[in-house]
Amino acid sequence: MKVIALRLAAVLLVSCCIFSCKKEFVDTQSPTKLDEKTSVSITPTTIFAPGLHNFTDIHICYDDKVFLLEGGKLKRLVGTDLVDVPLPASVYKDFDPKFLTISKDFTFYLRANTGIKIIKSGKEIGYYKVGQAPLENFTPNTFGNFEIEVDETDHSLVFGTVRFGFDSTSYAIAKITKDGHYGDITFPNVVEQFITAFGLGPSTGEIWSGNLETNGNSYFDGLLKSTVSTPPFTYGNTKLYGQHPSTHISFPTEGPIDSVEFAVISGITVSKNSKVVYYKTGSFGEEEDVDGVNSFGNVFKIEDGIVKRLTENVDGKRLAISNNGKTLYIAGKGLSKIEL
Repeated sequence: MKVIALRLAAVLLVSCCIFSCKKEFVDTQSPTKLDEKTSVSITPTTIFAPGLHNFTDIHICYDDKVFLLEGGKLKRLVGTDLVDVPLPASVYKDFDPKFLTISKDFTFYLRANTGIKIIKSGKEIGYYKVGQAPLENFTPNTFGNFEIEVDETDHSLVFGTVRFGFDSTSYAIAKITKDGHYGDITFPNVVEQFITAFGLGPSTGEIWSGNLETNGNSYFDGLLKSTVSTPPFTYGNTKLYGQHPSTHISFPTEGPIDSVEFAVISGITVSKNSKVVYYKTGSFGEEEDVDGVNSFGNVFKIEDGIVKRLTENVDGKRLAISNNGKTLYIAGKGLSKIEL
């Protein structure tokens, strides 16, 4: 009985604290030269080896608690331990989430190909279900299973969907407003919208996204920035950064943001103050994945208009930055972190 009581007390303690719970960039017009310091690749610290865990997403709350999704279940990192988040069994019934986000008011949003579930204080309080309003025009195949973010400027949900309902290996971006209206997000002056990853500046409403392009048999990304505007679903002032590689000339991967060449981007996260963007590279089409982008590549940051490599040759594609901007997590096949 004593053992059972201790276990029950532990469960209650986790249940009470586990849900108290957050994802920076600067405009690029001022700095125009690369930092004189030579880039030094930071060696990541391994938390979980690739053979132990395979995570589909990671998110850090505004109180620095770290949450992950593994095998369709929500978990929390406590020190170096992985703890199951206690949720009602009904949350996972016919629902296999691969992505999550958490708002400033500690509302959890779990994203699957069948819809988006809303969790508050450990209870399901809402469900945007595929086939029903506002997602009545989708099936699980045309909705897909891509990342999701909260735009704190208007309390809307921003998420990926299969590109215009027919391309399953790259995606467009859509939005559900706080009052439940759906709309596709468009980027003015950008012809194609083959998105490989995106991140939101929490305090600005800016979307940063990798826009997949091709040169012959080579794939690369341009980096898009678009600022939220009215009416809903429209993000204006779109800017496309990056140089287009060719067979005749290549460009550096570090330096002023307008002068660099972006590889295929597999993950993007933005600091809480929206001043620094972090992105992870991969490659397209070489390894079958949920979005056609594999997970092996380098990690970069963009700060004060300068692109700088942080680490190279690492696995994983989902990124999360701590609130103080000093620890960057890399999740996927295992979990690691780099101290900045």
